[in-house]
Amino acid sequence: MIDQFEKLPDVTLHSPLFQSSGFDESVSLGPFDMQTLPPFLRSLMVADGTVTKLLEAYFWEPVDVQVVSQQMENRKSEVVALNHLANESLLMREVRLVGRGTRRVYAKAISLINPKVVPDKFLQPLKDEAIGVGALIGDFGLESYREVLAVGEEKQPFSSLLGGANQTTDLIFRAYRIFIDIRPAILIYEYFPLSLYR
Repeated sequence: MIDQFEKLPDVTLHSPLFQSSGFDESVSLGPFDMQTLPPFLRSLMVADGTVTKLLEAYFWEPVDVQVVSQQMENRKSEVVALNHLANESLLMREVRLVGRGTRRVYAKAISLINPKVVPDKFLQPLKDEAIGVGALIGDFGLESYREVLAVGEEKQPFSSLLGGANQTTDLIFRAYRIFIDIRPAILIYEYFPLSLYR
């Protein structure tokens, strides 16, 4: 599984893309501008709340978190965004956000979680339950802050329907980190199939 995580888009640390004082019109996703995205998908790129709840409200159905894989791994390279050194353990987790009735896969998320920063009371339920990171942070009332580091577009194999065959499709992604007690604790990559949001 570690090879998949080694191929994640690189994120560099700079000024946050989206400040509380407003948005930056110059932010682009490579060959096209943010403004060309469907409005709801553009909103997801800047959201600092629970993505699952936003998807439920927009698509008007319960959205389940399906854990695809999760395990402790020693990542070969450092993760600068988490102040994490090479060959130290991270919890690596991949989930899909799936509509309960339609079985549509609205998004997938890959998380790198630093067990040295995340409280044990949070880490164990995350390992044991099919629950999203944002929902669990809310359940525990953890003081947290989200910082968007990158947005972009990739073509990847992806099935928009649970159990369907993967097809190469346009995915819009964002990478952001979550601070807990002012320390970077979790780096999350979220991927959204563009065709479902048009």
